[in-house]
Amino acid sequence: MLVGTIMYTGVTVSDAPQMIKGRVRLYQENLLLEMDLSPLTERPGIKRWHQTPKPYFISLFEQIQQGEFIAMVDGAHAINDFFMLQYETPIQIFDTTKLSHYTINDILYSTPLAPVDSKTTAITQVFLLKDLPYEEAQALLHAAAKMFWQINGGDYTITLEEYAE
Repeated sequence: MLVGTIMYTGVTVSDAPQMIKGRVRLYQENLLLEMDLSPLTERPGIKRWHQTPKPYFISLFEQIQQGEFIAMVDGAHAINDFFMLQYETPIQIFDTTKLSHYTINDILYSTPLAPVDSKTTAITQVFLLKDLPYEEAQALLHAAAKMFWQINGGDYTITLEEYAE
């Protein structure tokens, strides 16, 4: 597994802009329509994760499949949820001032552990299976970080490492 880490500093998180709320809502509506045509288990990202115990992010797809859309909490979580749905992979964001210890399993199989406050440093963990080429993984992380930065400000650094389970 590849673990991407995006460390944000100087972040100011506020309500998600209407454009992002609309984009995430539209994406969820499109997912619902797609899931009417083919089973959830046939989605490429969901299939890739089928050999692991069910990561929590799959429950978001199940929720959408039942017509229950994800509420937009704030600009940090809206971006996080959007990329998690788009890339079909577990992604968590944490307030680093509230997070003392966590394991990879905590992130993969738990609901968010330390919600992000309005002004803080934050860390996003993105989990990617090894079948994704390294260059694509880097591009995905940069796209997520850039969109987060455009909405929430601050600075960011990105690392991508291989995690041996």
